[in-house]
Amino acid sequence: MRVFILYANPVATSFGAALHKQVVATLQSRGYEIDDCDLYLELFDPIMSTEERIAYHDTATSRTGLYMPIGCLRPRRLSLSVRFGTKDSRRF
Repeated sequence: MRVFILYANPVATSFGAALHKQVVATLQSRGYEIDDCDLYLELFDPIMSTEERIAYHDTATSRTGLYMPIGCLRPRRLSLSVRFGTKDSRRF
């Protein structure tokens, strides 16, 4: 089974970073195929300018400035089966 992890935290020594590391390690140890996407490592820029937003629906214009991070946010089939609060969540 493949698992997609989308992670965004700028502090490598934070509690969130420790949780991220543990989740990845645990899933890998149980045989899951991990697609781990760290938005800060990928230098993802969440800011869209006014001009970019206005031109968004004009495909001839909007495709010229696209930035697609390597290994992250590319088209893929996802299989997400996590249901928190049920016995399924204990698999992690």
